[in-house]
Amino acid sequence: GFECSSETNCYTFQQRREIAKATGLDYQLEHVPIYRHIHAPIGKPYTRDSFKGLQKTLPQFQLETGMACALGGLFNLSPSLSKYEPDLFTTLLPKLHDEETLVMTLYIRTGNTDSMATREEKDGKVDYHDERTIGHYAQHSKCALHLEQEYLAGRIRIDDSDSHTLPSISRVLWLVVTDSPRTKNSMTNEFNGKIIGTDPQTITRNITREVIGSRSLGIHSRNTRNVSKSDFADSFLDWYLIGESDVVIDKVGAYTYGETGALRTARPVYNVKDNPCSKIFLVKDDNQD
Repeated sequence: GFECSSETNCYTFQQRREIAKATGLDYQLEHVPIYRHIHAPIGKPYTRDSFKGLQKTLPQFQLETGMACALGGLFNLSPSLSKYEPDLFTTLLPKLHDEETLVMTLYIRTGNTDSMATREEKDGKVDYHDERTIGHYAQHSKCALHLEQEYLAGRIRIDDSDSHTLPSISRVLWLVVTDSPRTKNSMTNEFNGKIIGTDPQTITRNITREVIGSRSLGIHSRNTRNVSKSDFADSFLDWYLIGESDVVIDKVGAYTYGETGALRTARPVYNVKDNPCSKIFLVKDDNQD
């Protein structure tokens, strides 16, 4: 994950007016980015000039890593999460953290969770396994297939805030995060276990793709449906796991769940709306039209 050290002056400053009053220090409240909508902000796109006051107050503040800096130290997974995802600590996280595995999260919001929650509010209890359609995932899989070859060919480097690169890729892992179990199962059946290339260092060893996902049903956590603890735990865990990958593939601007999951650890996001899918930059350069 993204680590933030105190030596870089990377810290939060909530309720600064109250802090200033209590300490007698003359702090000013600075404008901060609304990270939830930073990929599609209301009005004109963010530029670095938009936050000059904030960067003056926090000299080491970077727009690209600000959310990761603020949230990085807030979350530690509780051992009790294994109650909801039994293989979380023994299988799932070790696979995501393997240094020789290219891990790509495909976040696919089909709308199933919204329609099922609406049915539940209208008709009472529903069976969330009773999906009526399989979500469209062609754009996401096309992007993932494209990025696999780009990474394996070395045309794109795996980075963690531009500070880490993988020396080699021995395996590729797709983590499918979706509100549709049928979509997850369909993608696993179609893409899991495929040979996608050879290890450039050994030449003879094949590189295979594994497709996995959590056990979450992606049930909506809206208050009006009396969300359960299990539903909320599933929702939070999927969001957390998005940030444990190397790269996130999303339909940018449609929803913010996948994008904020990537921002938690400052992971690169690729937008499936583009052809071919392209990396989204959080900030518009000041000299860019």
